[in-house]
Amino acid sequence: MKEKLLAIEPKYKQIKDILAQNILEGRYAEGEKIPSENELAEQFKVSRHTIIKALNELINEELICRRQGMGSFVVPAKARRKNRIGVLVYHSDNPYYSKIIRGIEDYAKRHGFYIVLCNSEGDILKEESYIKGLLSDVDGFLISPSYMQGELSPGVRLLMQEEMPFVIVSRLPSHKVAGSIDYVIPDDYEGGYKVTKHLIDSGYREILFMTVAGLHRQPEIQDRFLGYKKALSDEGIPFDERFILEAADTDPLHGYEKDGYQMAGRIASITERPLAVFSVGDSMAIGLMRGLREKGIKVPQDIAICGFDDIDLAGQWGIELTTVRHPSAEMGEKAAEILLNSIEKGKSGGQQIILPVELKVRKTSLIMQAAQAPVA
Repeated sequence: MKEKLLAIEPKYKQIKDILAQNILEGRYAEGEKIPSENELAEQFKVSRHTIIKALNELINEELICRRQGMGSFVVPAKARRKNRIGVLVYHSDNPYYSKIIRGIEDYAKRHGFYIVLCNSEGDILKEESYIKGLLSDVDGFLISPSYMQGELSPGVRLLMQEEMPFVIVSRLPSHKVAGSIDYVIPDDYEGGYKVTKHLIDSGYREILFMTVAGLHRQPEIQDRFLGYKKALSDEGIPFDERFILEAADTDPLHGYEKDGYQMAGRIASITERPLAVFSVGDSMAIGLMRGLREKGIKVPQDIAICGFDDIDLAGQWGIELTTVRHPSAEMGEKAAEILLNSIEKGKSGGQQIILPVELKVRKTSLIMQAAQAPVA
């Protein structure tokens, strides 16, 4: 069959487009050998050099592959690069995850990949459904997995069964399975230690650990708690079970801000002073600040408050929350880098990275002797 080529576009590109269309429309079956370079040169009435340029373009697009001494063959659709990655997080509106997504998207875009973003909302069935739906449309996954009592969720197990490249970002499903997967997480243990040590150094010995009902079983919260306990131990302060306070679990989408607000009455009734609160999340800490101020309790003069994550709102005037800065955007970038390398190699690189965290001291935890006026 002779093909008529136009003069307004390079011939090798026109040939590439024609062959690509034939492949995508099934005129050449998956795994089928396409005509030789000489046969194609005769068909299109061009030089063999032009045909080689066209075939190289198809190889770059992963539509065909060369086999030494055998010729060029159509790559099965399942093995073709899509230049898309699936990203599954709790919810993209969450101020913490939005930073991670920003880092992922920036890195992926610079390297010619697009992201397909899905919100699991912590639902293991929803997570699995998204993964099943995207398996044939993406080259790999970045996932902040849904918690399932220390086990791998069905969606993560499916990725392993399908040998699909994936990297866990931000949080592990459990410590006991950490050795078998690639991940990029922050050093939650060190963060818990640093914030507690800061409060102790600021003069506080009665330090509440404020979490959310059920959340303490999750590995990242366990690590923050262990860091908290270690700092107390190192300073000779006995650990007291009464100082573990669990908020309700009604506002996960907004980082439990409403739950923190509702804890204000309970915390205000505690008579031990001086008192400090280490909240496992910034939004919950900010909710607590609002609730305490409405009750006339000054922060930090009456109660010091520290959070975790350093969301954008934490540093704003009028809040200025002492917190632990997760390298959220950097975490997203590093996870994307590992994933794209795995996609390129066709297998996992076996990388497990714990990124350092930073204590950001602001106005909600001033040293007691220096506290002069309430935060506006």
